[in-house]
Order: sequence, then C-alpha cells, then structure tokens
Amino acid sequence: MKRSMLLLAALGMAVSGLAQDAVFLRQGSDISKAITNVSLTTSSEYVAGQTNLIQFNLNFSSPDFEYLDGFEITFPVGVTPLEEGSSAVIGDIESEIEINLPVTGQSISWGVIPGGTQWGELFPGPYTFDVSVNVDASFTGSILASYTLHGDTYGSEPHLVSGTVIILAVGSPRLPHSPNPPNFAVNVGLSGTLSWNFGSSSDTYDLWFGESGNMQQVVQGATAGSSGSYSYADLAGATTYKWQVLVHNSSKALTTGPVWQFSTISSAISSFPYFQNFDGPWSGDPAAPADWAVINADGDAFTWTQSNAYIDPTPSEPYAAHGMGNQDDWLISPPIDLSETFAIIKWMDMVESETRNNSYKVLVSTTSPTMEAFTDELADIDCSNTEWVEHTLSLGNYNGQTIFIAFYQYYSASPNWGFGIDDFVVEAITECAVPSELSADNLTFNSADLHWAASGIEVGWNLEWGQGSFSPGAGTLVEGIENNFYELSGLAAETTYAFYVQSICGEGFTSDWAGPLSFETAEFPIEVTCPQDMEVCESDAAFALSGASPEGGNYSGTGVTAGQFNPAVAGPGTHPITYTLGEHTCEFGITVNETPEVTWVWDQTSVCIQVASLPLTGGLPEGGVYSGPGVDGIQFIPQNAGAGTHTLTYTFTSAEGCPESAQVQIVVDECTGTPVVSLMNQIKVYPNPASNKLFIEFARAREGMLQLVIYDLLGNEVLTFEETDPGQNIALDVSSLRAGIYFLRVIGTQVNFSRKILIN
Repeated sequence: MKRSMLLLAALGMAVSGLAQDAVFLRQGSDISKAITNVSLTTSSEYVAGQTNLIQFNLNFSSPDFEYLDGFEITFPVGVTPLEEGSSAVIGDIESEIEINLPVTGQSISWGVIPGGTQWGELFPGPYTFDVSVNVDASFTGSILASYTLHGDTYGSEPHLVSGTVIILAVGSPRLPHSPNPPNFAVNVGLSGTLSWNFGSSSDTYDLWFGESGNMQQVVQGATAGSSGSYSYADLAGATTYKWQVLVHNSSKALTTGPVWQFSTISSAISSFPYFQNFDGPWSGDPAAPADWAVINADGDAFTWTQSNAYIDPTPSEPYAAHGMGNQDDWLISPPIDLSETFAIIKWMDMVESETRNNSYKVLVSTTSPTMEAFTDELADIDCSNTEWVEHTLSLGNYNGQTIFIAFYQYYSASPNWGFGIDDFVVEAITECAVPSELSADNLTFNSADLHWAASGIEVGWNLEWGQGSFSPGAGTLVEGIENNFYELSGLAAETTYAFYVQSICGEGFTSDWAGPLSFETAEFPIEVTCPQDMEVCESDAAFALSGASPEGGNYSGTGVTAGQFNPAVAGPGTHPITYTLGEHTCEFGITVNETPEVTWVWDQTSVCIQVASLPLTGGLPEGGVYSGPGVDGIQFIPQNAGAGTHTLTYTFTSAEGCPESAQVQIVVDECTGTPVVSLMNQIKVYPNPASNKLFIEFARAREGMLQLVIYDLLGNEVLTFEETDPGQNIALDVSSLRAGIYFLRVIGTQVNFSRKILIN
C-alpha cells in the first residue's frame, strides 16, 4: 500500500512539475520524527466482576511516511483481554491489521510485533476498535493499561512509541484534565498557580505536589467546582516538579489522576556576553537546548529542531536551530537579567532557497516564558537570503528588567527546504554610539528630509533643529524618533537651517550630539495651482481635499473643516474653495448637486407564491430601477423571491448622477392547497379612497365562502365579513371606520390577497 501511495505521489508531482517539494524524497532526515502525535483514548467504563467491551480510539501521524507494523496493549493484573468480542483494527480498504491469536496473559496485540518490515499496513488514522476484557470482582480503581506502537522503520526515529491509557470504573469521578502548566512544560516560573479542570463540580479532591520523587499532600478534601487551583512560590530553579490530583465523588468512589510534571526556569543569565550556538545537547519533548524551550503550538509534525539539513555549513558548526516547515512554533530563551545592563542581541539566519522564504518574529516577555506573555515585538523578519546574515536588535528599553526572548516562526513556504537561525548572542553595551552620516535631501521651499546612519544598538533618537547657527539646547527639540529619518515641514523659503541628532540606547542612556548639519530651503514657487472644479452629490460622505500644488497649504470655504469637505454641510449649489500657501492663494469650485426626492407607493402588500408575476409601478420620479428579491425588470416574480417578507427598492438617479431610493415590503404567502389565480388581473377594489361603501368585483363567478378582514395600521382587526353567496360583486359597509389608511385581506378557496385602502 505504501508503494502505491509513493508511486501516486511521484506521478502527481511529475505531472505538476513540483517534484522538488515532495516530502518523501527527503525521508529519514533528522528534522522530523517517524511516528508522532500518538493518542490512544477511551470513554468506555468498566464494571468489576464481569466481561466489559472497551472501545478505543487510536490516532497518530507520520511526517516521514513510516507506518505501523503493529501495536500491543498490556492490562494490569486482574484485567484479562479476551479474543471473543475483540476486533481487528480497520481503517479503509487498504489499512487493516488483525488480532494476533491466541490471546494469552495480560496483553493483546495486532499485526507484526516487533516491527521493522519497511512496509507497514497501518497508516496515520484515526481508528476505532474494541477490546473485550474480563475484570476480576476484586479489582478496584482505574485500569491503567500500557501500549506500544511498532513502526515499520521506514522513516527516522522513533520507531517505537509507548504510553498509557486510563479506563474508569462505572460511577467513578471523571479524570482531572487540562493541566496548567501543561504536562512536561519547561521554564516554568518559580512562583505561580497550578490549575486543572474536573468532570463534576460536586466532586472533592486531594492534591499532591513536590519535587520529583518527593510529592507531598498539599490539599485534602477541597470542593472541585468547575476547576481547581493551587498557588505556589519560591520553587527551586532548574528543578523538575510533579503533581497529581485524586478525585472523590459523593459515593466515595476514587479516581486517581495522571502524574503531571514541569521543570522550572534556570537562574537568570546575568553574565555577558551570553552565547547559544544550538550545538549542545537538546532534550525534553519537544527537544530544546539547555534552559531553552520549544513549543509546537499547532501540534503538527514540524517544530524547531537541532539540524543543519540543507543549510550547512552553519556559522558555528555543526548545527543550527532548524525551522523548516514551521507554521506556529516558538523557540524561547532562558530568563535574561538586565537589571544592571544595557544590552543588544545578535543572531544569524539563512534559507536554502530564496523562493522558499520563512517568516518569524522576535518577541519579548517581561513576565514569563508562556506564549501569551510575549506581547512586545522587536522585529518581523522575512528570511529569503541564501547566505548567513547577521541581525542586531537593541534591548535598551528593558534595562532593569528580567526578560525572555522568543523566536516565533509563523510561516514556512515549504516543509522540506532548509531554514535556520544560529549564533544567538546577548552582548552588554557600555557606550551609546553617536549617530553618523547626517544628511538632508528632498529640499523644497518649506520642507526637508533629514537622515542619519543607525548602528543597530539604538532604541530611538532625539533631534534638534533651528534656523541659522545654534548650539544644542537652543533649537526645537523632537524626542523619541523611532526611525533614522525625519521629515521637517512648515519651513520658510530660501532659509538656512541646521540640525543635531542624539542616539537613545535605553532610558537615561544616550550618546553625545552629532552635528550640526546645515541646509537651505528652496525658493518659493512662482504660483500655486488648484485642482479643477468638481461636482459631488449632497448625500456623498465627507472627503479630504487634495490636488493643490505645492502641497503644505490650507483649504477654506463653506463646508470645509480641517481639510475635509462635507457636501451635506455645504448644501446644494456651487461653493468657492480657497487654497492658501503662505501669501499665495488660488480658488476652485465644488458644485453640490441636490439629492432627488424619491417615493414609491405600491398598493400590493401581499401575494400568493403561485401568482406568476406582478407589475412594479408607482416609483417616482419615473425612469428609475426596481431591485430586490424576485425582481425581474419591472416585474415581481413571487416564486423567485420565495415565501416570506421581502424588501424591494426603487432607485432613481438624477441627471447629475445623484442617486436616491425608496423601499416597500411585500409578503409572499405559501397559500397551500388553494388554486390561486392572478389576483391583480381578476379582482378590482373601488372606490379607493372610499367613504361609506367599498366594492370588490371579481372578473368571474366565484365559489365557496369568502372571509374579508380589514386591519388598521397597527395590525388590529377592525371589521370582519363573511360572504357565502356565489357571485362576482361584494359591497362592504365601511361607514363606521374613521378616516385613515387600512388594509383589506380577502381569503377563500380560490383567492388570497391584500390591498391597501383609504377611508375619507
């Protein structure tokens, strides 16, 4: 089956011309695992003293095309697996492994044990299968079964994956779950809170907590609620701690939760330079350099690893931190103590191919190494360089604090083209570099662009400018500029100016002033020009005025506020707008065209869905366009609109191009079971307006009883009539109604329609 999949993959890539992106062409590399993301779970419960059918769910993934030859589950003493009732593990028509017979002792297995065939039959799941177990009457507590998956050794390590699965007794409390810190978390703070969730808020719990091998009971008999928590402080650094929750329900049944563990942060780095070349041992799950952490946030087969695949040689051989294929992955430093230090960070990056770029952010946390704590962004880097390039960033804003650095990779163009970072270093700086290469360009009569060179250790700059020759402190100060350039505006024409620049490397840590650099603004232009006259509609939104030259002046006139023209404020008519720059002005006109008054009166308020069509009339001024559900030109087609209440729109556009619209609503009724005919063509209601009598005239004799109901504008029934005599005409006495607008509805075996009526 694997052969066929690889053949199909190869054929597909040959056709598409993308063979260079085929993951399997690079199987066995040290940047992936053969079998990963393994999960064996069950929601089944057991009853002691009888045979129980336990349904398991198995899932795993394989980025290296390694499949399973087989797997086995071993149950504790007192729990015996049985052949009868247990099932094969079946995926699809090509993925199936049978139970190994006979089933003896405490273990049951499927497929080839041990593996190593190179052509396993079970590819990544999910799978569901059953195991029948006999549980001794004396067995109590949860069943903790162990399992081992055997790979076919096609890919890279690991080829064996082991774990445990818990089966609860019927009536037992649900397992505690969702631990925080997560199981096997690293770089956890020395003070914090343990938390987890329960199955029932009425349960009680005991909590055991302590260093590995020395857990102590710290909570006894507490009420669960929806979640549990326990605050701790003053833990030892670089130490593994374990914790376990025991849950009791009202029936005194006990469920023992899994043992969770985490490792605390090491002592903060306070000796500089600090260097990490990623060549030392990586450990943990996911593996990380000593005192560092790796988080595979999306849980896929790719994360930060130690490798030089496709990017060798690395700057400090043999390895780098490799991010090939990463889409949501974190590489987090140990704590860095800057309480007495101004510092910078440097590192290098590279990709294998400039067309296979990788993107990542450099983030800072001032509290903890958890993902949500990295709220400060130092840089967002798109790496497409195929040679190793060094980057430098300042940590000057974090002087006096302890911080964590994270390399957060959020994009990789390909899962099998190399990318890495290397030679991370934190350096202390004792001197803030003076800016250099001051320059001024793009000189106009009233503006200039100022530039200077950055060294990479600054967090910002101060700038001072003024006319003629002056010393720092006598000019206009601009503080905290974030980039190494600044645009001056509002200057005088044909005037000499000068500026100084000062680097900021941290709070209270600045360089000497660089400068002055002098420059002269240009002559004032001979004239200013305005944009051409324009026309707008009264209903248009306010907009920014532009188009006058040279830029830098002010607009004024009716409807103008802060450079914005508001047609509704200006009102209809032509308005002169003045543009002023210094002593020079020009003028242009804006004509505001009046919004047309549009109305739509349509007597039809409801119709049966069986009616073929209704003509759309009544929109004024004439010449507009009808639109909405079921509208086709000047016809409304109930069947196209569908049953329900629909809003229809009549839009008229004036000769000046200003649109306005009016709307009506119509109800499309199902009228089920009635042979309804075209009402508009076969029924007349007159006079309308009416005073004493209202007549309904049918084009042909009708059959059956009619119900006629008149409603006021609030939907209240004000008159009801029933007519049983056949005929073509009905006269209604409406003399008791007050003057106003009403609605007439006629309902019968052959008709169902509504009409708006006026009473004088």
